[in-house]
Amino acid sequence: MTGMRMLKIVILLAVSVRLAGASTTPRPSTPYACDFLPAQTLPAERPRSRFSDVIDTLAGLAYHADSQALAAVVEQATALEAAGLGLRQRIILQNQLLQVTWAAEQSSATLENARRLAGRLALPGLLLQALGSEPERGLDSFLGPRAGWIERRGETCGSSRLLHEFRYGGTLGFRPVRTATLRALVAQRVAVDVEGVPHLTPLVDHVEVRGRLDADVPACVLEFDARAQAVGAAAGLRAMGLDEVHGDAFVFRRGDGVGCLACHAPDGSRDGFEDVAPEAVAPLLDARRVTLLGFATGRLASWLGINESILVVTE
Repeated sequence: MTGMRMLKIVILLAVSVRLAGASTTPRPSTPYACDFLPAQTLPAERPRSRFSDVIDTLAGLAYHADSQALAAVVEQATALEAAGLGLRQRIILQNQLLQVTWAAEQSSATLENARRLAGRLALPGLLLQALGSEPERGLDSFLGPRAGWIERRGETCGSSRLLHEFRYGGTLGFRPVRTATLRALVAQRVAVDVEGVPHLTPLVDHVEVRGRLDADVPACVLEFDARAQAVGAAAGLRAMGLDEVHGDAFVFRRGDGVGCLACHAPDGSRDGFEDVAPEAVAPLLDARRVTLLGFATGRLASWLGINESILVVTE
């Protein structure tokens, strides 16, 4: 069974489980607003670059497949790699390629070119290990000081793989946290090193945020924006307008706001969702990372054409 077919089955099962326990009354949309987060001060004009154009195109293709557009952007990305890219750019570009192509059911010349490019973008494992796996500090500009973060877990996101991580094929690692004023699900990029070993990096792909722990508070989505990063956006993140929210498997437009699969109760209590005691945080994050990277090894090694038997998950 292919990865994409399995993904569809898992998501359908998740929807079925939710519908089985839901009332017949349609769920109202969640208000969408980002004004409960610290205001961003970014220049009105954010110049485009070849890198930002490539990343923007790949980000869109992760939600809406287009073989012709993929072929064109892989060609553009190949030219970028040949011209030279920095460490951060290499991780971001490789990860976006992985997000777009890992679940492809049929091989093609374009996918082969994308696979080869992802391999050339790989960095040494020791360099990726040195980066660590803690989300980059710029995220504190949105969520508040790291000392105020409270880790969260539930039956479906204890030390086991999150459904979100399955959805993204191990290309992103997810971390649920809350503070005194908001709750967030942080998505971090996974990079594959020169030996095919995956690493959870500090680079943030996107963040789903809601204010407080009440049912009627607004939601906001932060996404990486290469143009915003170029003008100093913290962690390269920008608050998305409602019209920019993608039709993701977990968060999508609903009426004048957004909706989701509602896997947890509005206050986050369903499925045993709870705060994690401070002394249990480090072991939990280590266990989650090992689980994620073990899953990523199978998924991404297969896609990259690497012999899985020689791969070792980084501790």
